Amino acid sequence: MFEVSPDSSTIAFAGNEGYILFVKSKTKELIGTLKMNGTVRSLAFADDEQQLLSHGGDGHVYHWDLRTRACIHKAVDEGCINGTAICTSPTRNLFATGSDSGIVNVYIRDEFLGGKKKPI
Repeated sequence: MFEVSPDSSTIAFAGNEGYILFVKSKTKELIGTLKMNGTVRSLAFADDEQQLLSHGGDGHVYHWDLRTRACIHKAVDEGCINGTAICTSPTRNLFATGSDSGIVNVYIRDEFLGGKKKPI
């Protein structure tokens, strides 16, 4: 599983054991890694490639700052036991998560980062 950045310069791959690998599209050079707990199930770029959202098999949503390669926020996706999908809206102010039970939650990204963890 992988996600291509909006400008197609970077590809984020879901690796084994919670690793996320970043590769330059043109050179295929590894430019960085991130590590989350559990397994990586889905990825989505946000803020014009400045942030990445990842959804794990444990139902957690991670927000990463790609400039510092640090997790800026981690929270449980409400009602999710096993996360399977995440995507951002074209304006990047909303994101949706999906689970293997069929539940889809939609969140306002800024509110989620601010501590409001209830889907809209």
